[in-house]
Amino acid sequence: MNFTNCTWELDNIGRKTIEVTFGLNDSIDKDSFLYEISGFQYVVAKIRCGNSKVLHELQRMGFNIIETQLCYSKKYSDFNFEDPFLKQFNGKLKFDVISNEDGLNKVLSSLTKNMFTTDRVYLDSRLGPEMGLQRYRNWIKSEFHRGTLLFETYYDNQAIAFALDKMEDNICHGLLGGIYERFQDQGFGILTPSMPFFFCKSTGAKMRIMKTACSSNNFPVVQFYNYLHFKLDSLYYVLIKHQN
Repeated sequence: MNFTNCTWELDNIGRKTIEVTFGLNDSIDKDSFLYEISGFQYVVAKIRCGNSKVLHELQRMGFNIIETQLCYSKKYSDFNFEDPFLKQFNGKLKFDVISNEDGLNKVLSSLTKNMFTTDRVYLDSRLGPEMGLQRYRNWIKSEFHRGTLLFETYYDNQAIAFALDKMEDNICHGLLGGIYERFQDQGFGILTPSMPFFFCKSTGAKMRIMKTACSSNNFPVVQFYNYLHFKLDSLYYVLIKHQN
């Protein structure tokens, strides 16, 4: 069991937040657990799937499940650029690596509150779309200033999507990405899990493997990960509780 004081969420959603992660074999002592989360307004619990004992105990304590987090990986060498749904984009995508504040602000202004309708903050009636948008904008901004790779994807000379990826030792950690709202439902959805691969192919950036996570709420993208034969590495139940 691991406790993380998510200090950044105070700016994102206006609530003092703690996140608790439980492994497959972790147990819970109710009194000590309640002591650890006291003083926090918003609690997020992530439980490795299969640990039903902790899942049921937290539900008895008033936690509500809001999603399952699916953790995926795929080797660059196994990615099939000639797949029928992907080869239409071969040679037709261009990428703009964001390198300054003007570019950052362009990406942030392109995000809209209904772009991420499956996000757990968006779906939470106590938080909602506006806070969800604010949270994503703050997340992108803070990662950009840490040096995390941020780029936009262009198709037919129009910026259709963005991706935020942390590159470490030839491992691409896909943090966030998506198709801009005005281009959704136009056949670009499969690019959400594919953009880092096309980016590396186009720019020569080195990637051995990609690791990322997706919410079970986002069923279309889960289908894309499955279709592209990403390896499912682990699953986590995600529960939340507002304490005031």
